[in-house]
Amino acid sequence: MSLDNVIAVAAAAGGHWVLMIIGLAISIPLVIFGATLLVKLMDRWPIIIIIGAGLLGFVAGEMAWEDGAIASLTRQYPRSPRRGRGDRRSLRGRGRTHPRGTHAAEIRRGADGEPRRS
Repeated sequence: MSLDNVIAVAAAAGGHWVLMIIGLAISIPLVIFGATLLVKLMDRWPIIIIIGAGLLGFVAGEMAWEDGAIASLTRQYPRSPRRGRGDRRSLRGRGRTHPRGTHAAEIRRGADGEPRRS
């Protein structure tokens, strides 16, 4: 069990020793059981390790990108398109937007292959 879990249990107990002992008695076996379960899952499906590393890297990169200390360095670049804050061509809730601002569902191709509106 890590130190941050012990500190969280102690803070939640609010100075009551009985609550702290009960909290640790519940959380320590829970952490051990969870770790054992994750090890078994990673042994069976090793792709979980790669997915976890990718998720960890993505979250760390996003936190660093949005940090106020480096905002002057990142302000010139667009934000993540998954949030719809990028340019017109980013993914939106309604679907993909065409570079000319037309919704992709509204564009059809003619016999010559040129895009035309429906």
